[in-house]
Amino acid sequence: MKNLAAELKVPLIDVRSYIKSSGDLDRLISDDGIHLTSEGYQQMSLAIFSDLRKHMEEDMLGAAIKQ
Repeated sequence: MKNLAAELKVPLIDVRSYIKSSGDLDRLISDDGIHLTSEGYQQMSLAIFSDLRKHMEEDMLGAAIKQ
């Protein structure tokens, strides 16, 4: 995914790494080992929000510099 995002020049939100570093995985990943728990989904939404905000700020800064 990282290579494809770089090739297409699109931002990539690395939710997996964020969740792995967010605490006890037993609380974040359900018993099936695939799906997130409600706390895991909350952490995923925080990661997405944080990265989207960062990308939007970078875009706005770039637009301001061009003017």
